[in-house]
Amino acid sequence: MLSAWNPDGPARRLVPFVAPGAASVLLTPLPGPSKPTLTVLAAVLALLSIAGTALTCARPPAWWRPAPVYLVFLVVGLLRDAHGGGSSGYAPLALLPVLWLGLYGTRKELQGALVLLAATFIIPVLLLGGPAYPVSSWRLALLMTLTGLVVGVTVQNLTTELRRRVTDQQAIARATGSSPATARDAICLAACEVSGADFAYLLEPDAARRTLTSTAQHGLDVPVRLAIGQEASASVDVLLSGRPFHIQDSRHHPSVSRRIVEQTGVVGALLYPVARGGQPVAVLSLGFAQPLRTVPQRLEQTLDILAAEAALIIERADLYEQLGQAALTDGLTGAANRRAWDTAVADPRHQHATGQGTVVALLDLDHFKGYNDLLGHLAGDELLRSCVAAWQHDLRDTDVLARWGGEEFAVLLPECTPKTAAPVLERLRRSVPGGCTVSIGATHVGAGQDLTGLVKAADMALYQAKQQGRDRLCWHQEPTDSAVGQPVSGPGRQGHRSAGTSAAS
Repeated sequence: MLSAWNPDGPARRLVPFVAPGAASVLLTPLPGPSKPTLTVLAAVLALLSIAGTALTCARPPAWWRPAPVYLVFLVVGLLRDAHGGGSSGYAPLALLPVLWLGLYGTRKELQGALVLLAATFIIPVLLLGGPAYPVSSWRLALLMTLTGLVVGVTVQNLTTELRRRVTDQQAIARATGSSPATARDAICLAACEVSGADFAYLLEPDAARRTLTSTAQHGLDVPVRLAIGQEASASVDVLLSGRPFHIQDSRHHPSVSRRIVEQTGVVGALLYPVARGGQPVAVLSLGFAQPLRTVPQRLEQTLDILAAEAALIIERADLYEQLGQAALTDGLTGAANRRAWDTAVADPRHQHATGQGTVVALLDLDHFKGYNDLLGHLAGDELLRSCVAAWQHDLRDTDVLARWGGEEFAVLLPECTPKTAAPVLERLRRSVPGGCTVSIGATHVGAGQDLTGLVKAADMALYQAKQQGRDRLCWHQEPTDSAVGQPVSGPGRQGHRSAGTSAAS
């Protein structure tokens, strides 16, 4: 019974309130004016009903939940009638169910208790009257009703506020404890939970601060992108000013982008800056389907806390992403490293070639040792960086370029045949800067075949390219298409050579 109100169980909650009634029943044998024992017996039965319901009814229907508490008024009425009526000392017990529902009940349940409180004192005067319930008892009925109203409403308001604060803290704590991968989404979820917003966005500027883009959202799956300085936007204003902004009705507000209103259907809005080191780095945008006329002070304080926590959460997520990126990136060239290559090859999307198949190629800079010996290792490092920058320009987002070791690189071209990959690899060969050349060995695996062993096959083709004079593309398994069936020679460029350089490099 009432389990939804208290995870510890209603029985523990009812004890402090039922116990005075039980004690009062036990005190009835003491000397004093008393009515027949039937009245006291009825009070005992009512108390037993309360206790039994609380202990046995685990999940009662909503309409039945306050019934055991309401029975306390019956107990109080019976005890008053058994001990002198209006002159008895049991009147204060009638405030106990009001206090109980103020702590654990709903607003409607409390209102029902206040009606029963008044009835507990008014009905005996109307129906019984006489010396036990004189007309002067109206004063007591009024005082008890007013006292119950003040006590019940005050306690319920304080309890509701306390619960809201606890709920807000729990929501913020969940966002703070979320994994870096879901941190931004957790911020938006927490914002909706603490504010009751219909949806929330986290908007972040790009590195050049030219656009403000949604990086996470909750409640609405519509991407948002705003051009900073090129369209009316309250979110951009908040980012630039660092001050929160309350929009009662965005449909008629000059600072709101009409395009965003149409896309999201936002009416009321609340925008909060997320600052790091005093500099706004993001905007937390809360949207409401109805006008937002006022913003409670509690919500303002909670959003201040959430915005401060969001800055730390975003910073942690960014650091985690940077660490993860660094673990998969070659520190010198910015290309993927061997770990990233192994991860890509093991990816289920690449593990078994589908569609047109997959091409793997190894690229080895010709005479790189001589280049280093002649111009120095700093120049050699710069050449490697320049090669990666030039090659990445010619590759798709789905392709993988990894530094295999030293001056050797590996390229993974999914969904490619030798015919479609050959022009790409030729562009890579021709785009080597600094008058240097590169030898390329490539291989292809068809749809449904395993990628295992492709690097070894490409290495064998690379050795063939070196043996045939370098600066060329060779295939391990020559395709049937005559256009790419023979090793492809370069345009006759000579790689940089220095005296004593080995021809095998």
